[in-house]
Amino acid sequence: MRKKLPLILAVLLILLTACSQIQTNPLLPSPEGDVSKKTPKPKKYKVDGLGFNITMPDDLQMDDSYTPYYIRFSNDEFDLKISKERSPYDDLDPYFNNYIYKYLLNETFQKVNGIKLIEHTNTTINDRKTKIVVLSRDAVDPSAKDYYYQAIIVTDKRDFYMFNFKTSQPEKYSNVIQAALYSFAPTKAEPKSFSLKFKPDASNLSGEALDYYNKIKAANNVQWGIFYPSSLKPFEKFKELEQKINYKFPVILNYIYLGHEFPKATLEQAYKEDKIVELTLQTMWSVLPEDTADNKNKLHSTVYDIIDGKYDEYLRDFANQLKDFGRPVLFRLNNEMNGTWTVYSGIATMNDPDLFIEAWRRIYEIFKEQQVTNAIWIFNPNDRDYPPLNWNNQASYYPGDGYVQLIGVTGYNTGNYFEKKTGEKWRSFNEIYQHINDKFSVMYSNYPWIITEFASNSVGGDKQAWIKEMFDSIQNYPNIKIAVWWSYFDPDPETKQPARRYWLDEKEEYLTEFKKGIERTNAKPF
Repeated sequence: MRKKLPLILAVLLILLTACSQIQTNPLLPSPEGDVSKKTPKPKKYKVDGLGFNITMPDDLQMDDSYTPYYIRFSNDEFDLKISKERSPYDDLDPYFNNYIYKYLLNETFQKVNGIKLIEHTNTTINDRKTKIVVLSRDAVDPSAKDYYYQAIIVTDKRDFYMFNFKTSQPEKYSNVIQAALYSFAPTKAEPKSFSLKFKPDASNLSGEALDYYNKIKAANNVQWGIFYPSSLKPFEKFKELEQKINYKFPVILNYIYLGHEFPKATLEQAYKEDKIVELTLQTMWSVLPEDTADNKNKLHSTVYDIIDGKYDEYLRDFANQLKDFGRPVLFRLNNEMNGTWTVYSGIATMNDPDLFIEAWRRIYEIFKEQQVTNAIWIFNPNDRDYPPLNWNNQASYYPGDGYVQLIGVTGYNTGNYFEKKTGEKWRSFNEIYQHINDKFSVMYSNYPWIITEFASNSVGGDKQAWIKEMFDSIQNYPNIKIAVWWSYFDPDPETKQPARRYWLDEKEEYLTEFKKGIERTNAKPF
């Protein structure tokens, strides 16, 4: 007890000093009313769901609704997320540097995104190995919490806790940050299931789009869609597939990047062909001609620029053209945000999914201001969080009930071409979608779902049997209303040859099996 006493006193002293600074900071307005009632006091929190105790000022609001993924303490100037994590690898340093900090410690990434690395140190806190990374950026909004102090505290061989502090007043909260880290004490966790149930809001829809959305919700069978690159301009290849399977795909998939021209011709041609377009806008990087070289760099994350309003004019024009089109569009924004391959992911945006949400909501509000009532918004995470971090869980990116009408699910059978490099293996349709159903069935049970893109590789197993199982099983997942086959390939980055061979028409037997499935399940347009 004698050894612990000085440490406890030190923590209390730091926290009391922090609370005093919060109250007396001369840069802030003087408090009104009884000062004694407004002075923050140290409060000990026992967080059983994540297994730790911590002391924080009592004027911060605690939110544990996202347990078991993370817990949050916040006010208007300060925010702290704490998550309990486990590394898939024994060697933690490469995992931290090459996955969690894949982007943020990259000097080119910092340069093209205006991010300043203030500190990067490896130290110890209370005899526990700790990694500290401090970053900042100059946001346009002076009230933005753009100073990030991140700490990874290792508690066991593979186990660690991640702290992500952000604030608009770093000097004011510096002692709060230190007091939180030094008061942190791991305990035995009492696992808690995620219990939030999200709900769709279709108040942004009207006319034909609202009718179509209601048909999606009420559907008892699955509609099938297709992506094939050559089908997006002339529809010759697209029609060729339809003739072979005796089914007219009611949904097609199209992609554009930020800065691309609005695909008016594609939308109009699709509508003439009685098709709905799943229009995917990815803000991976900008292709606007007036943008700088840094902005066009593949490491540039436009999330920061969208939040700062730099693309408002482009987005307003995009929204107005979509409104003028007038027909229903399945609008998918920034899919697979919980994967490192997208630079709008949390990994590329300060390890902070809140920034993804902020950018999403800004775009949504622009569409709303322009009175777009024909866009059915799809929130579409990947089926697996990568890296598998609790703070990176797909639910952390959910924009809110008022901003989504459809849940997109994406799960590919990637086959085993890259098994030696990545460990990926052949997965059956049920392996993929039972896992998704189990994970999504509570939080998204009120939503209709769309498999926005999926397919099976032919390398590593029997693709024809996979297609048969798909048709035999898909009705077991009643939330799935639409499924879009991605008929193309992923190349081997070294040889440039097809590695993941997703073509539906790669062999005649695949088309034959697909045709049988259409007939067997009596698939029809809504």
